[in-house]
Amino acid sequence: KLKNSNPERWWKEVKAIGGLSSKKSWYSQLFSDDVRNCEDLAKNFNNFLTALTSHFDPLTLDEIQEGLEVPNHYLVDAQQIYRKLSKIKTTKSPGPDMFPKKILKTFAFELAPVMSDIFNSSMTQGTFPKALKRSIVVPVPKVSPPKSIEDDLRPISLTSQIAKVMEDCTLDNFFPEVVNKLDTKQFAPPKKSTTHALVYLLHSILVALERGSCTARLFFADFKKGFDLVDHNVIIKELTLLGTHPSIIRWIKAFLCDREQCVRLGTSMSSWKKTNGGLPQGTKLGPLLFAVLINSLLKNWPSRIKFVDDTSALEIIPHFSSSLMPLVVNEISDYALERGMELNYKKCKQMLINFLKYKGSDDENPIYVAGVWISNDLSWNTHVDMVLKKANSRLYALRLLKKAGLQASDIVQIYISFIRSRIEYASPVWSSIPKSLSDILESVQKRALRIAYPDLLYDEALEISNLQYLSTCRDISCKKFVESLRRDVSPYNPLTQIMEIRPGVKTHDYDLRNDRTAEQPSWTYFVGSVCLFCRYEAMSDLVALFSTLIDEKGNILVPGVNDSVRELTSEEEALYANLDFDMATYQAELGAHGLTTEDNKNTLMRRWRYPSLSIHGFEGAFSGPGDKTVIPKEVTGKFSIRLVPDQDPAKIGELVIAHLKKVHRERGSPNVLTPRHSEGFARPWLGDFENVVFEAGKRATNDVHGVDPDYTREGGSIPVVLTLSETTGKDCVLLPMGRSDDGAHSQNEKLNISNFQNGMKLFAAYLKELAISTRGGK
Repeated sequence: KLKNSNPERWWKEVKAIGGLSSKKSWYSQLFSDDVRNCEDLAKNFNNFLTALTSHFDPLTLDEIQEGLEVPNHYLVDAQQIYRKLSKIKTTKSPGPDMFPKKILKTFAFELAPVMSDIFNSSMTQGTFPKALKRSIVVPVPKVSPPKSIEDDLRPISLTSQIAKVMEDCTLDNFFPEVVNKLDTKQFAPPKKSTTHALVYLLHSILVALERGSCTARLFFADFKKGFDLVDHNVIIKELTLLGTHPSIIRWIKAFLCDREQCVRLGTSMSSWKKTNGGLPQGTKLGPLLFAVLINSLLKNWPSRIKFVDDTSALEIIPHFSSSLMPLVVNEISDYALERGMELNYKKCKQMLINFLKYKGSDDENPIYVAGVWISNDLSWNTHVDMVLKKANSRLYALRLLKKAGLQASDIVQIYISFIRSRIEYASPVWSSIPKSLSDILESVQKRALRIAYPDLLYDEALEISNLQYLSTCRDISCKKFVESLRRDVSPYNPLTQIMEIRPGVKTHDYDLRNDRTAEQPSWTYFVGSVCLFCRYEAMSDLVALFSTLIDEKGNILVPGVNDSVRELTSEEEALYANLDFDMATYQAELGAHGLTTEDNKNTLMRRWRYPSLSIHGFEGAFSGPGDKTVIPKEVTGKFSIRLVPDQDPAKIGELVIAHLKKVHRERGSPNVLTPRHSEGFARPWLGDFENVVFEAGKRATNDVHGVDPDYTREGGSIPVVLTLSETTGKDCVLLPMGRSDDGAHSQNEKLNISNFQNGMKLFAAYLKELAISTRGGK
């Protein structure tokens, strides 16, 4: 009877009997000589939270623009408000205004015109009602039992439902404007989730490790106090940089400034205190504003993953190469400090993942990421063990409820809500578990149904409870996940670019895979049917396109690429005459069958002063030795262009893409061409060898090597020199450490140890010569 008459109270009673209530009395764990009761604890926690941002300058409304025109589509009508009020969940706790949510929902039609006027006035005037800026903070333990208020309590804010409706109206206008400007690797916006983030992360790792001879290094950043340590002024600055409309910025500014909060523990409440910063955890704008705050974090690091305040960086380290991850960590730390945030170094984690004999010395403990345990061997044993541990503790609650006389159908419902939901969390990420682990998880559901229906077999209990095998549910979940990606045509989800589906139509009569297996989603695919002479083949199109990039002599055929090359002067041409270079030796060192030029000067000019285009390979439906007859449905080709001074990478990229599209269009193939820039291009640099830094370098080279240097136009770190020169506003020089037979960019590239040692000596000699030059020879 209670379940039908008062479902909310029924749930409270059920959770209390089964020990499932989240409101257990943990307060006494934090009592001490100074904190004797809940009132003291609430006061201390509120003081701690407000002190976090006390050093920030409070946001003010002094600079609000008077008469700012608000676009009509930013305003709402009564019908929009009515739809929002009708969707209010009346079982949620009320905010500080204690306005019953049931009244808002019941009288939605009558209240909609009034609330639309309130919101429109708020938007046009750039103000936000002070009474709606209050938050009641309810601490929730992160661990059991909590040991300190600083580290073990998470503040959850209860805000006014009317304020939430107003936030929702602003989001309707604000989100479409900002979503396309957010980092594509930010997985917090709608249509993305932690599952998307984890699938993208693991896909990136597996693709790299599949190639072999490399290590994946992961760094998981944790920001100290996350939402609670946010400078409102920085938020406004970041919104401005994103080009957000001034009226939206003005409204958000009014929403954030002069906020007040108190802490509630049970029936005890602290006094109200103003906050200078922070984003209340419970508001609708909070997650999006934090995503804006870290939007440009690691923008130049391609393998990054963000989910609201969680940021991870992935680095693929080739065998015998050094790691750049320390630089990435420094960048994250600097970014945080510049914006008033802090890294919590105790909770930051890193992990090495490889299948090499030498594993390294990094921490091998599994890491808990967005609700999933990841191990450095990429197995799911730890994740299943932790899920099983949690499920077992809650199965005990089902037994207590069964003894209390709860009906079988109610026990099944509680199992679905409290146990199965945890078992199935992010299942597309780890659904590839072996049968042994799958059986372990299935045993949890068997035990739960045995409690509910002790006299029935497992299959009979599944049928009467309208449940399915957990393995079947995971298959369905994976299929739905992939189908959602197929429907997502947005270019802002990186998963839509790498997601592929294995065709469900069988292409043979051997039934090696039954229908169920053939329809399952997969991240890579190929078409194994015989296509004969009836289709446009993707590989043929790609080879034809690449054949129009360069001729047999290596000349770039893309129109306009060579137009920006600096004109050759007689002074520069004369520099090539006396260089120590022999074509026969150079050809032998390369292992080449021939060169495209016939004399030293033109060979060196091709190497140094003219752009070159190199094709690096194709990726199709297979790799490895042996005869193959697979016809790839989708192929990828990779090439690079070595640019020279005065060439702009972005403009050259536009020329190349325009050329490829034109050629593909003229071929008349219906296959889709998707040319993409790499994220790693950089501008070339050319030094002035008549300035003081080059003169010092020349003398230093003579001191170490006994000869004057030849001036060349090559070096693997040239873009870094340009960045250093532009940043400091000073002349720079690239000192030699390699030599001409290193075979740069070849498969047998090397660095001679004697040159490495002499390079260090050269650097010391250069500093000495530079000091002499800048002191006038004294």
